[in-house]
Amino acid sequence: MKFFLLFSLLYSTSIFSYYFPPTTNEILLLQEYRERRQDFHTLQMHLDELEKNPCIVKNDHYNECSKPFVLMQELLEKVFIQQEKIDDLKFILSPYLDENDSILQTIEDALEDRFPMSEYCSSPPLTELIEQADSMLIFIQQLKKQKSYERFIDISNAKKRDCDEEITSDCWKVDQYGNIFYVTKQQLVISSECLLRDNENRARPDQYSPEKIIQSANLAVEKLKNCFSELNPTQSQVILERIKNQDYYMMCTQNDDGGDNHRCGYTRRGQDYLNLVFNSQGCEGYEETIFHEILHMNSHIDNLQTHNHNRGECSRHDAVYFCSRECFPRSSRPAINFSQRACESCIRNPDERHRCNYDNMGTPTFNQSDMTCR
Repeated sequence: MKFFLLFSLLYSTSIFSYYFPPTTNEILLLQEYRERRQDFHTLQMHLDELEKNPCIVKNDHYNECSKPFVLMQELLEKVFIQQEKIDDLKFILSPYLDENDSILQTIEDALEDRFPMSEYCSSPPLTELIEQADSMLIFIQQLKKQKSYERFIDISNAKKRDCDEEITSDCWKVDQYGNIFYVTKQQLVISSECLLRDNENRARPDQYSPEKIIQSANLAVEKLKNCFSELNPTQSQVILERIKNQDYYMMCTQNDDGGDNHRCGYTRRGQDYLNLVFNSQGCEGYEETIFHEILHMNSHIDNLQTHNHNRGECSRHDAVYFCSRECFPRSSRPAINFSQRACESCIRNPDERHRCNYDNMGTPTFNQSDMTCR
């Protein structure tokens, strides 16, 4: 079959640097596989329902109870025929598939996202199907070249599909330099270097999993939407728009370039990416770190110079720290007795400024940090 040739060419990339797009017949073969899998699933559902029939349950073959058994026999014959045909297709493709058929399954899943079988009485538009399958095959080729395919396959809470103009979240993409990224449901872009597998010999936080990193990224953006938007609507909108446009990236590093073993993450004011630090201690709950660093990336929340932001005695006057603790009130990080200056620099919504009143903040007390922390 021609689809056999397609996979042969796909996995010869270590020898040849070129790639031939699939032909119409090759895509039709894949579509036939998808349709037979869908039919097989439907038949299994009918069988499952039939097994609940009282006659079947009682194993009563007589009189009016004979009909369900006849129907079951017919369904079983159809299931057997479909399984045989599916096995034939898999046999044709088997020399060019992973041990668990993951490549074929990955392409099938990606096409199902774009062309759900349940929505089509007949085959979906062939031109679009060819284009999307072609895109997915090239994408898998890139993942294998960058040695990121296993991460792509193994992460349970990330869909196995490439991003395009229509699918812009919960998908994977390759930038112009060949770097692999996952775009979360909340549209924050995460480097695949943050999504380590168990057999990768690299430093990682306690109780780490790539699923938790993705979950933390989504939770951080949710806090920007449902908490920070109340405190500072203007800057919240600016930040969320940049995330929607996928302007913000999340990277991960094994060591803190700043030489501070206590930092959980870092970025520069106005920068378009942040770094999580994997070998720092006490950084559980990365959603707070991601949220905190994104506020720095915005740059309009910062009210202290960078060197003062990182000085412990200045934390009480720091708007970024205040915003972070206000949106993560159950933070496991050390408690901070904030000043009104920190509160007022964070909260710009007039309807929420009452949080900075003396009744809520306590009577202000003067100390030397009031003058030096600027």
